[in-house]
Amino acid sequence: MSAQTQTKNTPARQAARNALFAAGLQAPQPNAYPTHAAYAQAFEAYQASTMQPLREQLAAA
Repeated sequence: MSAQTQTKNTPARQAARNALFAAGLQAPQPNAYPTHAAYAQAFEAYQASTMQPLREQLAAA
């Protein structure tokens, strides 16, 4: 037996992984903003409002 923690691949965990991956593909892209500051602000907001809740959902699955 390995000392590593084993994670179970449940349907809920797979769905959470899929949602996180799909959201990552929809993240703001730098070429869609006139300045780096505008992009950085949009990216930070996306991380906080979309990605972090999905990471928490994956951790709980």
